[in-house]
Amino acid sequence: MSPHDPFATLHDVAVFGGGYAGLAAAAELTRRGRRVVLVERQAALAWESGWAFSHDAGSSAGAGWRDWLARLEAVGGLPGGGIDGAQAEIQAHQLARELGIALLFYAAPVALESAQGLVQGVVLGGKPGLRRLRARVWLDASEAGELVALAQPGWQTPVPATQRLSIHWRKQAWGAAAERSGAIAGGSWRFAASGWGDERV
Repeated sequence: MSPHDPFATLHDVAVFGGGYAGLAAAAELTRRGRRVVLVERQAALAWESGWAFSHDAGSSAGAGWRDWLARLEAVGGLPGGGIDGAQAEIQAHQLARELGIALLFYAAPVALESAQGLVQGVVLGGKPGLRRLRARVWLDASEAGELVALAQPGWQTPVPATQRLSIHWRKQAWGAAAERSGAIAGGSWRFAASGWGDERV
């Protein structure tokens, strides 16, 4: 697909959210011949592995996930069985480029334009100011449900019943520090080796 002005194009699908869900949707739709634009507030695709520092992004029996892991494995992006966040981000950007997915970074939806109950356009706020994006189909794969929040004022992002926080410590030599765990109010903690020898989680 040749480069084009994303604001002067009527896209088949506009995907909001550059995490794994948004990237997978944009990639699959593009492979099926759709003209896709992916909109992300930051400039990080596959951010769950890169910016969130999660070595384990979950699992799936789907072919797309197997292809993704094979792609990472080919460049050494699965050290110790965990995902290397930097490689995940690099490979996600390369995949988007290879498939011709139009990317809009540092852009956030601020208003919807609708007619007869259907969204006709989304006004984005970003570095160039306010711009109107047009698409036939809108897909919200953002973590916070950005489009849903605009379409349904008062809507709240669901909060999971449990949450996980990982803190990473790096040190030249840990010695024989053994894995430890314990309980805290409302949860538990664990201190253990990560995928890198000089790091503990």
